[in-house]
Amino acid sequence: VQATVDRYNELCAKGSDDDFGKNPTFMRAIDTPPFIVVPHEFGMGLSAIIGGLLINADNQVLKADEHTPIDGLFAVGNVSGCFYGGVDYPMDVLGLSIGRAITGGYLAGKHVASL
Repeated sequence: VQATVDRYNELCAKGSDDDFGKNPTFMRAIDTPPFIVVPHEFGMGLSAIIGGLLINADNQVLKADEHTPIDGLFAVGNVSGCFYGGVDYPMDVLGLSIGRAITGGYLAGKHVASL
């Protein structure tokens, strides 16, 4: 965990996320305690990734700098796009997450079948 935080802070100081392409506007160093680590075990931890990879209408992952598709790479469900629009995951819409995953998978599969 320490190495990960150190690397992220290094990228924040540099002002560029060379590892994952995160928009520098949203980069903040992790340097003010208290710090909390959330273990991810069955039944515990985070339920979703709130951000996600930038995708097009065919669920192809896009390059951060050019916004052009990366050949053969697709993302569906909670790891794709900024569907939730911020830092909150709605818990009051039943089936939202699975519905999105099924729909994205269908669209990606439809695109691949047309190639």
